[in-house]
Amino acid sequence: MRVNICNKQLFTDVMQRMFPGIDLPEINGVTIDSRNVKQGDIFLPLKGNNFDGHQFISQAERSGASMAFVETPIETSLLTKQVQSTKTFLYDLIREYRSQLSYPFIGITGSNGKTTTKDLLCHVLSAQMNVMQTEGNFNSTIGAPLSLFAFETNADIAVIEIGANKPGEIKIICNVVQPNMGLITNIGGAHLAHFGSKNKIAKTKSALFA
Repeated sequence: MRVNICNKQLFTDVMQRMFPGIDLPEINGVTIDSRNVKQGDIFLPLKGNNFDGHQFISQAERSGASMAFVETPIETSLLTKQVQSTKTFLYDLIREYRSQLSYPFIGITGSNGKTTTKDLLCHVLSAQMNVMQTEGNFNSTIGAPLSLFAFETNADIAVIEIGANKPGEIKIICNVVQPNMGLITNIGGAHLAHFGSKNKIAKTKSALFA
């Protein structure tokens, strides 16, 4: 996943508030996937149960990354900044960036119809408003928050598609993107194997209104 940074000055201001005195190179985008790195990107290597993005720092460097945030010291000529957790740092960075976007956010979730509902709502709103929205399948615990870096600062409203494959994921996303309004399309059996019951699906989706 990768996004272009729409407002580079705001991004720089947020970074400097989080890291006073940091000397930033030119930043064009943010990516968590070394295969998607473009010139001037910040690379954020995430860790999971079966993967560690830190193994691909050299690939990100060769692709033109200008900086990387890492959890452990890495031997590289790429500018790096060490943080305790790259995922936690990413959420903190996006949350701070979100606090500078003054327009309201509408969160949309549900077992089916999220993308269609988002697209229809954006189409209607765009007749009179400057609307920001998540693109494509950027509705995960990483993709939905990451989308905010591509949002304009002078928009009127944003529509965020929010997905969940297991319990608790809606809450994680909402804690970062902080929607002001919400819409649940329906409660169905999608990903039922990961939730166990429709009641648990409903409980996860209801975090949109917490």
